Amino acid sequence: MRVPFGAGGHVLGDLAIGGDGTVYVTDSTQPVLYRLAPEARALEQIRNPLFYSLQGVAPTPDGEWLYIADYALGLLRMNLATGSIVALADPERGTAVGCDGIVWHGGAIIAVQNGVSPARVVRLVPDQISDRLLRVDVLDQNVAIADEPTIGTLLGDDFLYVANSQWEKFSDDGARNPAHPLTSPVVVRVHLPR
Repeated sequence: MRVPFGAGGHVLGDLAIGGDGTVYVTDSTQPVLYRLAPEARALEQIRNPLFYSLQGVAPTPDGEWLYIADYALGLLRMNLATGSIVALADPERGTAVGCDGIVWHGGAIIAVQNGVSPARVVRLVPDQISDRLLRVDVLDQNVAIADEPTIGTLLGDDFLYVANSQWEKFSDDGARNPAHPLTSPVVVRVHLPR
């Protein structure tokens, strides 16, 4: 499969596979959500006015919802049967802005939130009835180790994430910034509540 030409290029950053085998890929530059259904011969492009800077994507196991992290807007929820997409309102104390990698676990979204200071791993609890988040729980925040956390994955009831992605150690054109030395990769394991 080929991604169609787009002025400004593409940044295909996050990928998730639904329970039925459908593949979802976000493009942060265009911004477009690509969907590849089983047996499909072409990528489906999904566009929406709410898409600005797409990051992580997480389908629910029942195949009903797809959660999408938009770095600038927060958490979006797509009804996979109708295609409708809504932005979930933040709770009174917390925000879903600045989330990168996300996964679905135990009725909630686990997210690496590196667009806030200090960066952290959070649990975003969506309301199943209305279009809002009930809570944002901080699960891990360790500035000494996780100076630039990024995408993660599940291993049973544990969330493993890259704690020091080192984005800040390179310029926008990909050149090394000698003022910031590279460090050995660190993967952090966080046990998740149910």
